[in-house]
Amino acid sequence: MAGGKETPRQKMIGMMYLVLTALLALNVSKSILDAFVAVNESLETTTGAFTEKNSTTYVDFKASYEENKAKTEKWYNQALEVQKASNDLYDFVNKMKAKMLGKTEGVEDYESLIAPGPLGVDTVWSVKYANGKDNYDVPGQCIGLADPSAVKDMPDGIDAKNLRANIEGYREKLLTMLPEGHLVANSIKEVFAMESRMEHDLEVSWEVGNFYHAPLAACITHLSKLQADIRNAEADMVKYFYSQVDAASFKFNKLEPAVIANSSYILQGDTFRCKVFLAAFDTTQQPSITFAPTYKDSSDAGVTFGEDTIPVNISNGMGVINMPASSEGLFSLKGVIKLKGPDGGMMDFPVQTAYQVARPSLTVSATKMNVFYKGVDNPVSISVPGMPADKVRPSISNGSISKGKDGYVVRVKSGNKATVSVSGTLPDGTSKAMGKVEFRVKSVPDPKPYFGGKSTADETIQKKQLTAAQGVIAKMENFDFDLKFTVVGFKLTMIVGGAPIEKKSTSNRLTGDMKTMLKKAKPGQKVYIEGIKARGPDGTVRKLGGLAFKVK
Repeated sequence: MAGGKETPRQKMIGMMYLVLTALLALNVSKSILDAFVAVNESLETTTGAFTEKNSTTYVDFKASYEENKAKTEKWYNQALEVQKASNDLYDFVNKMKAKMLGKTEGVEDYESLIAPGPLGVDTVWSVKYANGKDNYDVPGQCIGLADPSAVKDMPDGIDAKNLRANIEGYREKLLTMLPEGHLVANSIKEVFAMESRMEHDLEVSWEVGNFYHAPLAACITHLSKLQADIRNAEADMVKYFYSQVDAASFKFNKLEPAVIANSSYILQGDTFRCKVFLAAFDTTQQPSITFAPTYKDSSDAGVTFGEDTIPVNISNGMGVINMPASSEGLFSLKGVIKLKGPDGGMMDFPVQTAYQVARPSLTVSATKMNVFYKGVDNPVSISVPGMPADKVRPSISNGSISKGKDGYVVRVKSGNKATVSVSGTLPDGTSKAMGKVEFRVKSVPDPKPYFGGKSTADETIQKKQLTAAQGVIAKMENFDFDLKFTVVGFKLTMIVGGAPIEKKSTSNRLTGDMKTMLKKAKPGQKVYIEGIKARGPDGTVRKLGGLAFKVK
């Protein structure tokens, strides 16, 4: 790029490009066009080198990001923005190169020409082999420059006007990411300047000045130079962002102590664990760390401790405390970290933390009874004293358990036992088993069939009860759950004229034939209701046996 950042090779290519442009104004021979082809190949080679260099930088940048996201994220994300913007503009320029080549050589599907060329970059179809590299008309016309006084928009959007707009947008995006007056910013302004120029006392726009009535070889070479500038600008931007990662690092001008405990809620028998360190610490300088249940802070004598200090293991600038939790209660620890300051004197940093020790405890109670019934929702209350409800994690060995309106709901389908296990998430994010409770698993008892208010315990039925009945119902008796069973079929049998007459129903209702037959029943006659089937809330159908009544 400009601004003193170009290599000798880039300066040479730029000078050749300017000389060739000047010679074109003199309408020189095709040998000059061949020289443009040579410059174009050099530019494509340079672009390939920039692309490879940028890829390496992105790999290094990503590695730094994954190693220290908090430190690198801002600059890495901006580098990815520049990468996308550069690729978008680069691809647009490549489409324009393909369009100029395709239209000049008679290839209508010009996008089919876009592919890596011999140099490994998007040389599409090299201008070196174009028959019309001296064509002055088609390259400009196909990008909206048939009339220099009226630059047109082309239907496919690949035109000089959009090229200029995209370059200006790219330039402004990059400039917003740089400090005003920065060397890279000044270079970007210069390289991507879209200024008009004066020719024969006439103001000529950037588009017309670069592409109108210019031969194909010159147009392609100019676009290749633009692609090299894009990759070079991208390289400068990413290099700038990478340099800012360390520039934004904290310089240890402010030191603050930090205490990180694995958990502030400790179960009796467990061990309290915490890490004590300076937020900005130096692994080559070991601090002095002292902790005790209480301490005295005197402005004259500094921080002093009694004899009940707690051992602190110090390594790599970090202190680690491991203290058994022998009794229940809320405990606090206070201490001081001593570190040699920049002036050589010792600096004190008071620090404190607190933790709670509790006895392991678990409460699991079925809200109905100490049993789970198959196929129904079993309400269950689960809690762990001292632990918030949202930190309690129950599971079940047989069936499923889910959060309900007033606790949890257990559903089981089979088996004889189910074990509810509970774990809890401690403040440090670790999980701890709190215990488990075993439950019996039983099937819901069968309901009792009823007809005309009579059930299996009844032997007789009055004629008026018989004729008033509408069907068979199933009732749950002496059961804590409010369950509904629906009769889905039964048979009605009577002895009429010495022969049994049987009628069937596929619901819980008497059919018309059944009602007619019951009206003919006489005292002393037997009525049989058999094959009663009922569907439960779990969808299963149960056989409930039958009823037998003597008509009174």
